[in-house]
Amino acid sequence: MMRYSFLAIGFLSCFFSLCYADLASDVERFARLPAFSYPQISPDGKQLAATIIAGGKPLVVTQALISQAGASDKPSKISAIKFGDLHLQGYEWVNNERLVFKTRTSVKNYGVRYNLTRMAAANYDGSNPVFLPMEKGMYGYSNYVGVVSRLKLEPEWILAELDYEPETFFRRIHKVNVYTGKKVLVQKNKREIIHWIADADGEVRIGVKLDYQSFKNYVRIWHRQSDKREFKLLQKANYFDLDLLHPYRFDEENSNHLLVTSDNLLEGKELLDFDDEGIYIYDLQKNEIIGSYENHTKRKIKAQLKNVFKEKKIRFLSKDDSNSLHVIATFSDTSPMEYFLYDLDKHKLSSLGKEYPRLDSAELRSMQEVNFAARDGTDIPAFLTLPKDGDGPWPLVVYPHGGPWAHDIWGFDNYVQFIASRGYAVFQPQFRGSTGYGQEHLSAGYGEWGNLIQDDITDGVNWLIE
Repeated sequence: MMRYSFLAIGFLSCFFSLCYADLASDVERFARLPAFSYPQISPDGKQLAATIIAGGKPLVVTQALISQAGASDKPSKISAIKFGDLHLQGYEWVNNERLVFKTRTSVKNYGVRYNLTRMAAANYDGSNPVFLPMEKGMYGYSNYVGVVSRLKLEPEWILAELDYEPETFFRRIHKVNVYTGKKVLVQKNKREIIHWIADADGEVRIGVKLDYQSFKNYVRIWHRQSDKREFKLLQKANYFDLDLLHPYRFDEENSNHLLVTSDNLLEGKELLDFDDEGIYIYDLQKNEIIGSYENHTKRKIKAQLKNVFKEKKIRFLSKDDSNSLHVIATFSDTSPMEYFLYDLDKHKLSSLGKEYPRLDSAELRSMQEVNFAARDGTDIPAFLTLPKDGDGPWPLVVYPHGGPWAHDIWGFDNYVQFIASRGYAVFQPQFRGSTGYGQEHLSAGYGEWGNLIQDDITDGVNWLIE
């Protein structure tokens, strides 16, 4: 493998001793939390943040890349950011020295205990921490907080959802200083918007409303050309309408292009990575879809690394603002996530860490894609993982996904692999109503929870028995 010239391979070394000091049992190898996950690079490409497990709890650690550590090229200091009794839910860089974190705790409200999500900001070394202030409304605190947009021209500020609109449970948007916590209301929510989208300049220009109070299931998409203009209705459609647009984000290079998905256009494409397949360009001036969206940078990286990772899939996690440094993950059915940093300009690659390094010596089993005919002849896809090579027969665990509007994906699953390691075959039917297999397969499950959906699962087991 090519070595990345300035990557701090020491990023993990001093912490892995905390995770790997004892030899875990075979069961514990599958049950432990990911040893290393969610690496994120700062906008200037000089710092890296990631999650490790220390003392059984997730811990965010950051480190400067070697090119910033001095002429000696020795790994720079690793900083750890602790959260006490708060549960870490996620984080992101909002400027070159500061991260915003999502945490969760449990609180009482009107005598009922429930989860409360809070947002906090801190420097990459953990200094100057501050909670972003929230206001309690008629329905308590909002539990759906998050960053709507970084403000690249004002790096001390972000757009964030922190509070409900007074006397409702629909979220409004504040401009928030990530150093002081000061916030300024920039977007009220009078249309009962459930999802806001800002463009690359940080202007809130899309709002999505679901008419959940009626039986008509209307979805309204509101749009404006700039934050100084009024919102206008872009689309009104039934939730189950094939032509309903699902706004994803704005094109970073063209603020007139809204990237969307559409059930009528997906044709069974699986959205493992939004920027790979199933994304379309909606021209906001022409008011129409003008073609498929292609992320040329990601396509180029995949082509350059095709011979390195062979049959493994690539997932893109983070990049710097110059679009040169990319944090990627690779995986397969028998290979857990492994994380890398890739310099697109220099064509240099280096490892950051592995999600489950304790499983390197485990005998992991391949996940086969199979199809079977249900009792009415409908073709049903499924995944089958066998504990050993050969014809069996094997004891079987049926492992259907939830939802039902969801689907399993081909790739490493520690639950599946653990069950297979105990000598069981694992069957994952993608029954009618599952997403990812086209609109016809999805809509065939409407109203069939406990009926055809259950029959598909039963028919799959009978097919395996035969």
